[in-house]
Amino acid sequence: MKYYEDYEKGETKQLGSFSLTEEEIVEFAEKYDPLWLHVDEERIEKESPFGGLIASGWHSLMSCHRLLVEGDEDDIAALGSPGVENVTWSLPVYPGDEITVTRTVVDKRPSQKVPDRGLVTVEVVGENEDGNVVLSYVSKMYFGRREDGADAEEDDV
Repeated sequence: MKYYEDYEKGETKQLGSFSLTEEEIVEFAEKYDPLWLHVDEERIEKESPFGGLIASGWHSLMSCHRLLVEGDEDDIAALGSPGVENVTWSLPVYPGDEITVTRTVVDKRPSQKVPDRGLVTVEVVGENEDGNVVLSYVSKMYFGRREDGADAEEDDV
């Protein structure tokens, strides 16, 4: 089991990679983000400033996030998330692009209000096969603690 104490500020880990097919891109977009850039092949051919079908940013982000959740251990002491911040889609993701995902722990704080947990903040970055950042975001996650929390310094969780 991986707990709050097991995360170190500054620690970076490559979480793996993913690739999306045309079919996956269209299927996701039809259900969650039906913008023409993701679903309308005829219009894409005529009008797309990207030169072809692109994945929804939300699809790309959720694909990264799955690797974040699965990427540390089979069993983690995660207790939920208060949210994500600073979502940036820098470049489009095309069918077949290989996106490699890395996370860096940028902050961690024990909870004084709820001493059995702490908040871990990570920056998640997805890069395509050319090494270009296609998206990034900051994710916060509560983790259970091994310790009783008597040394908690912050009152923010």
